[in-house]
Amino acid sequence: MPGQPKARALRALITAKGGEAWLWDRISSGDKMRELAASLSCSLGTLYAYVNHPSRSDAYKAARLLSTHAMVEEAGDIVDATEGETEPASVRSAELRAGHRRWTAERINRPDYGQPTPQTNLTINMASLHLDTLKATPLPSHDLSLPPASHASSE
Repeated sequence: MPGQPKARALRALITAKGGEAWLWDRISSGDKMRELAASLSCSLGTLYAYVNHPSRSDAYKAARLLSTHAMVEEAGDIVDATEGETEPASVRSAELRAGHRRWTAERINRPDYGQPTPQTNLTINMASLHLDTLKATPLPSHDLSLPPASHASSE
């Protein structure tokens, strides 16, 4: 990889810290990607490019899925920390921070934390549709008038 010095440097730092197992553990533990990038001395974009590489994307998705449990736990910790708080702004701030973590967990891990997808029921009455079609279709016009009578001249 001669043209990718940032990727090489990132791979070396990850290896020095314990390899990809260390990285997946940090992500699944709920570490924020921005903080991970800072600890690896790389940009957020470089880290995302690394974890989303086709050879690593499945492991990254699995780690993100596990991180939802840490997010929900952190949301509970934020709410618990406001116990006894009387300042409305502090309570509201904690509510928003906890809500954001729950919202993120819902989006990443819908089976465990998301709302059930509403089912749509559709009933079709074929008889009614058939009658409506018949009513809307104009009938062909049939000329039922008698042909003009020919006057036979008797000479």
